[in-house]
Formats: sequence, C-alpha cells, structure tokens
Amino acid sequence: MEEKDLSSQIRSMLNCKPDDFYKKYKKYKEAEAEFKAVCDPFKQNLLNLHKIDENAPKSVVVGGVKLTYVSPSIRSSIDTKKLKEEEPEIAKKFTKTTSVDATIKVEGF
Repeated sequence: MEEKDLSSQIRSMLNCKPDDFYKKYKKYKEAEAEFKAVCDPFKQNLLNLHKIDENAPKSVVVGGVKLTYVSPSIRSSIDTKKLKEEEPEIAKKFTKTTSVDATIKVEGF
C-alpha cells in the first residue's frame, strides 16, 4: 500500500481532523495533570492519616470516586534475568508463554 493511501486511510479512521485530535489529546493530558495536582496531595494526606490512626477508614468516597488504602506489604519476586543467566534450564522449564492482544499506545511528543 502506498504511503499516501495509508495516510488517507488513517485520517478517515480518526473521525476528526488531526489537529482536533491533537488538541483533544492535549486537553486530556492537561486535565490529567490538573487531577493529579488535586489527587496526589489528598492521597498523601490519607497515607499520613493511616500512619497516625490505625482506625482510619480503609475506603473513602469523594463524590463518585472511591479511594482505598492498601496496607504496606512485602513482595517477593524472582530475578528472572539472574535465573536465566545462572540456571537457564530451570528458567526454561518454568517459563510460561501467554498471548497478548494487540493494543495502541498513545503518547505525546
């Protein structure tokens, strides 16, 4: 398929002008940053509350948004890189292969 044909196909899939798509993306990222500016300090305050009050509620509903406190824990994982280097046969024996569907990654530049 020629590059020009592909470009016009992609534009027809977009359902709006490329500039409008970019403007909506920028607006989305700005809204996301605005939300983080409000949410992140609130989450930090909730974490601090749980440090000083073990009876603080585990979940808080603000409007239609639920925030749930997750207690600290210890996570164990396997260093797969090191395992593959030092014990390749064991790594191969316990390697699980899973199909992953195609997806579209969206990022600004």
